[in-house]
Amino acid sequence: MGGYVALRNRMTSLLLPVKLAGRCVTVMTILATTALTHAPRWAYLLSVGRMGDANFCLGEGIARSLERLGPVFLKMGQMVSNRIDLLPTDLLRPLRRIQDQVSPEQFEISRATLERSLDLEIAGLFLSLEAEPVAAGSIATIYRAKRHDGREVAVKIVRRDVSRILESDLLIGSWLARVLARFGWFRAIPVAECYREIEALFRAQLDMKREASNLEAMRNDSFIHRHVRIPQVHWDLVDSNVLVMEYVGDALNISDNRIAIEAYRRSAQSILAVLYRMAFETGSVHCDMHPGNILLDGGGQVWLLDGGFFAHLSERDRTSFQDLFLGLSFAEPARCCDGLIRSAIAVPQYLDRVELNRDVDCLLSKHHGKNAGSFLVAAFVFDLFMLQRRHGLYARSGFIAAIWAFVTFEGIVRDRFPELDFQGEAKPFVVSGIIRSIRGR
Repeated sequence: MGGYVALRNRMTSLLLPVKLAGRCVTVMTILATTALTHAPRWAYLLSVGRMGDANFCLGEGIARSLERLGPVFLKMGQMVSNRIDLLPTDLLRPLRRIQDQVSPEQFEISRATLERSLDLEIAGLFLSLEAEPVAAGSIATIYRAKRHDGREVAVKIVRRDVSRILESDLLIGSWLARVLARFGWFRAIPVAECYREIEALFRAQLDMKREASNLEAMRNDSFIHRHVRIPQVHWDLVDSNVLVMEYVGDALNISDNRIAIEAYRRSAQSILAVLYRMAFETGSVHCDMHPGNILLDGGGQVWLLDGGFFAHLSERDRTSFQDLFLGLSFAEPARCCDGLIRSAIAVPQYLDRVELNRDVDCLLSKHHGKNAGSFLVAAFVFDLFMLQRRHGLYARSGFIAAIWAFVTFEGIVRDRFPELDFQGEAKPFVVSGIIRSIRGR
């Protein structure tokens, strides 16, 4: 039996390069096909000076490619779909569709997954199940249904082939991360370690039981409950591939321009407060804060959906993150230095604390006091990595997930709420977190 297992593992390892090569060919074919399809129209629009239409055409081509390429590529597209500070608005408009309106899986395939997972036919599970999905994302398709007791629910069903595609793309990404880590300024960034964190986040999305637990934990947090609503999980209809939860009707995507600016800003502040609560206090962070997962209902209540892309920070990562943000918020180089040293894999014997403090002071002078319209989390983090490289303080990647969450969220608010004070809003959370840490010690 042991010989058979060894032989099987050996065959799997030999076939792996073939599978990855096949996936690479598929990716290149999709990109080439999309380029050939959209290039003539894009070139024509450029030639007649219709730049806005040309950008829209390019964005549509990118969106269609991402849909065909699968979850990893779609997640990247979702992250940048609101970054009007980085890309033209006309190009981003088609990308916003992939936040929650990806081409859905065929209903019959989803239905088969649902019945197989819960071991019952549709008639035994629901009074009715609509064949037309209400939303579709990179991992699952969501349908509206009614239970036999009359409650309306959202039925989230994992796509059939998503696990296979995801694993292939993650393996390719792992190889690329190892290659990038050897070159130029990428050496300043813990590329491989950061990639492992991101890899774990993607894999966790496939487990609907884990997502249900994340949603339940948010519902049971009284602070989060005061700021946002979380759909109730129907635990009797949860499986690794299926999640049934409360249906949220009469609600708009948070980026919908029909939402009044005052309501939008209140909602953004509520979401930011929840993010700080997670990053600084609970350590469980929702890393998928794109507009498709944030709704505003007719009563002005904010709803936070989807608990799949979720990270859990260690105590050490949380306290390091606290010190960095507190030092940034109050312009305290010494506290930032403490956070950097605590977050390092190892502290070199030759570390010059005076020089480190001087460099951190320059970093804070560049980024302190800026609001959402001018403060870029990603830019701050990159400068931080470069500073760490100069001093040999190679950071652990534990809080990369929290950084991911804030980078995604800031893309939402930079357009309609540029004066949002990221640093000022963080102060009470960071201070209370530090007080609790001191009491705990």
